[in-house]
Amino acid sequence: MRKTFSKSTRLILRRLGMKFVNALMVASMLFSNGTGVVQAKPSPEQAKQPAKVNALITEEKTFKQVEFARPEAVMGERQRVTPTPPTPAPLTPVPPAMPGNNSKTQPNRVSQKKAAASAMSQSVTSIGSDWIINFTAHLSAAADTIVLTDGDPVHAERGTAWFGQQIDLTQDFDKTFNIYLGVNTQPTWSGGDGVAFVLQKTGTNAQGGYGMGLGYSGISPSVAVEFDTFQNTTLNDPVFNHVALLKNGNNGHNGSLPLVNLPSSLEDGQEHPFRFRWIASTHQFIVSSPNQSGETIWLTYTENFAQTIFGGNSNVWFGFTGATANANNLQYIRPI
Repeated sequence: MRKTFSKSTRLILRRLGMKFVNALMVASMLFSNGTGVVQAKPSPEQAKQPAKVNALITEEKTFKQVEFARPEAVMGERQRVTPTPPTPAPLTPVPPAMPGNNSKTQPNRVSQKKAAASAMSQSVTSIGSDWIINFTAHLSAAADTIVLTDGDPVHAERGTAWFGQQIDLTQDFDKTFNIYLGVNTQPTWSGGDGVAFVLQKTGTNAQGGYGMGLGYSGISPSVAVEFDTFQNTTLNDPVFNHVALLKNGNNGHNGSLPLVNLPSSLEDGQEHPFRFRWIASTHQFIVSSPNQSGETIWLTYTENFAQTIFGGNSNVWFGFTGATANANNLQYIRPI
């Protein structure tokens, strides 16, 4: 049986249906066709734009929303990869070049071999007594000679050799050595720089300056007898090879200490004997050269070194130092 509604009921249902239809129409206006993107009410500025421009603006906004939601892995050519820059290699500092002339304060570069040699000492027993040799100094193949510098034309050198036992200045001592100072001579400015016999308190690792420092400059307290083969005018060196006594590592000449010009060059390819004597009773220090007719005395100096230089301590180390720089020579010593 078909159910019938009264007239008033049918009127109510018709009104509800109209409201439902209106709601559907509003919903269709609020949402785009299947995109799910809310269509905002256009701004007054957009309302004034042509329809084509408004469509481009809407399309761009929609694309940006979709792009933002996509994972980076699926963005294809729009994915941006920032390359990692390579790690730069460490810079090696370049040492400064040696100064001109032969001012020779530091070496310009040191070979790996010499750097290794400068980092250790060697005990030398084959020349009759223990010696401690350092830096470029080494025992020669002859096994009775200590080479202080090799005459390297490229690298500045500095060598030291210290006797392994201290001597007592309250007792006499008498030591003689052959000293060899090479074949490069000063007129060509290629030979240098010389060696020194040194008394010092620092120890068997004592070291001084390169070049004109002859390996002893800066060692203090000390007494040094230098055999200098290169003229450094800043030190008031004479033009000739010379023997001089100096104190406390000060290697400049001011006229107050003995300095003797040698009559001929020591850079003649020959060994030259030099004798070092200390007479404790008179505090007299004598440097001479033995020869067939006796000896030639180069300098005599009187001073109580134990008191005036070494602070009342009479036990000191003795040995030799040598150095080169722009000028160079093979330089060695040999006990007699």
